[in-house]
Amino acid sequence: MEFNNVILVFSTALAATLMLIGAAVTLFYYQRRKNSLILLFSLSWAFQGVMWTLISLSHLLYSTSLMATGFILQCIGVFLLFCFLELIETERLHPVKLVVLTLIETLYLVFIFSPESMKVLPGYGIHISGWGRVFQIIFILYYTFIFLSWSFKTWRKAPKELRSTASVLLLGSIIFSLVALIFYIIGTFLGLFNALGFIVHSLGALITVVAISRDPRIIYILPFRANRLTVFETKGGLSLFTYQWAPLTELDEGFFSMVLQAISNILGETIGKGAVREIHLEEAVLLIQHDKVHPIASVLVASSSNTTLKLALKQFNDRFIQKYPKCSEVFHDISRFDEATVLVEDIFDFIPKYRKPLHLTL
Repeated sequence: MEFNNVILVFSTALAATLMLIGAAVTLFYYQRRKNSLILLFSLSWAFQGVMWTLISLSHLLYSTSLMATGFILQCIGVFLLFCFLELIETERLHPVKLVVLTLIETLYLVFIFSPESMKVLPGYGIHISGWGRVFQIIFILYYTFIFLSWSFKTWRKAPKELRSTASVLLLGSIIFSLVALIFYIIGTFLGLFNALGFIVHSLGALITVVAISRDPRIIYILPFRANRLTVFETKGGLSLFTYQWAPLTELDEGFFSMVLQAISNILGETIGKGAVREIHLEEAVLLIQHDKVHPIASVLVASSSNTTLKLALKQFNDRFIQKYPKCSEVFHDISRFDEATVLVEDIFDFIPKYRKPLHLTL
């Protein structure tokens, strides 16, 4: 093993270690929250970690087949990362972005597998050149730009409480994308910069993972903005418990009370005719979860409807009734429901808090 080969093997092995650490950290969070989107995120880094492991072995053994296999895993990992970013923000895959990514990955693999793209250089390792190198850079540029764009929008809309964590996320994304890409481009002509690019790219990825693990609420800044959760008795519309992530204006307070009364009437009239799950306002949506046995309902005010919010709301409503099985019988002391704050902070721990109110208007 010569110096250049040692540097390549070491740098790619380090990159693999950093990526696999990121996968382990996110997998730990998935096991705690059972969030399928976080599982996508974790699998993305896992595939890329295995990819770097194969790349390291390919340089050590001068094996083009190991490197080609690694690039296939890289494409899978990037696809999972793309799905995570799209689903977390809009709950759907953007068709144009998906087609472009598929086309770039296809061309990337086609040219990478061509004999002219992979060159075995004694004392160095496997070097990618020609059109394979061109599409490799285009591929990296495309998916890192999508990741950087998401990180920047998250940082820009982050509340003050999460601004420092969002700044770390943005810093990691810049290192993961722009800085690493510069090293890769230079590495086309100076091989040592490839090794530096590997380390920088993986280090940036790990920084973003650490930022998200430090406070997972930052990944929910863009999809929605939750403002208030209220539990009320559906027969009379009496509010039993309220929790706020952002304040409502005085006008909204009165409006919200009228809305609760209207929901109470609607639920009373639609028993056996289908449940009312959502009420859409001009700038907000009311998500509703009620029980068929107990006259209790939970209403969540948010900027938009979201599957994650719906599942959490159902879980909260069920656990609220379990905690207070006779809550619909005695209403003279609603202060006893204050302990439900613990349920909110456990189930809705992913929701950021804001100081600026969300106005409720029809």
